[in-house]
Amino acid sequence: MHQPALDLHRPVDVLPRMPKDPHPSPRAVPRMHGRGRKGRALRGGFAGAPRYHSDPGRSRDAGARAAERPEAATPLHPPRDSGSRLRPSGKGTQIWKKKGAIYEGDWKFGKRDGYGILSLPDQETGKYRKVYSGWWKGDKKSGYGIQFFGPKEYYEGEWCGNQRSGWGRMYYSNGNIYEGQWRNDKPDGEGMLRLKNGNRYEGYWQRGLKNGSGRFFHLDHGQLFEGFWVDNVAKCGTMIDFGRDEAPEPTQFPIPEIKLLDPDSILEEALATFKKTQED
Repeated sequence: MHQPALDLHRPVDVLPRMPKDPHPSPRAVPRMHGRGRKGRALRGGFAGAPRYHSDPGRSRDAGARAAERPEAATPLHPPRDSGSRLRPSGKGTQIWKKKGAIYEGDWKFGKRDGYGILSLPDQETGKYRKVYSGWWKGDKKSGYGIQFFGPKEYYEGEWCGNQRSGWGRMYYSNGNIYEGQWRNDKPDGEGMLRLKNGNRYEGYWQRGLKNGSGRFFHLDHGQLFEGFWVDNVAKCGTMIDFGRDEAPEPTQFPIPEIKLLDPDSILEEALATFKKTQED
């Protein structure tokens, strides 16, 4: 085939284009597959080799269709409809249409995982209010977080599997505050309950009730009870005056101090009785 001669003195941008050969030589087309060290075919061919198609027309059509088709990108957040089967990861927002709940935060394989905020619409104002702000794992509250139960009632502390578990502090709507250990969403272990009037209980809990040894400070009356509780009921213990002079409503009479009038003689009498018992 006759090819026009090139004029090397002309600028590069105006060099004549070479006509395409409709029947290229087989040697001009690089091989699609090379051979590895063990004789297996390498799909990628040699490094930097362009990918060819056996049918040039098919290849051009496929390239045109790819150019016209918008590039599909994997979303970093789940779709707004929770019924989708996509399992994205990253940061994003999801809305549950039935409850109107909104979650904004981290995702991992389609589940809330990492830090995120859950909000619900307020029944009175219609505006969204924050319900939970904290950490998640496997679509459940896990780690440190703050749960808002109402305008003046919220919990801040540790979570495990959507339940308060570990250390935490609970602010109740009546003004009471509990600070201590939790298990299965209830106070369990060592903790302190501080009442609105200033009185407080320090001791052990089980299933959300006072169980075990503890101390109850009646600071409004200036007294301290130390004893043993079973399901919120004090079974035994001692009561003494404690801060009675600073109490806003002290008792009418102080608790009398109980002591032995003559401890030495009582001890001698007890020893004599014990020796007599041993001789008999």
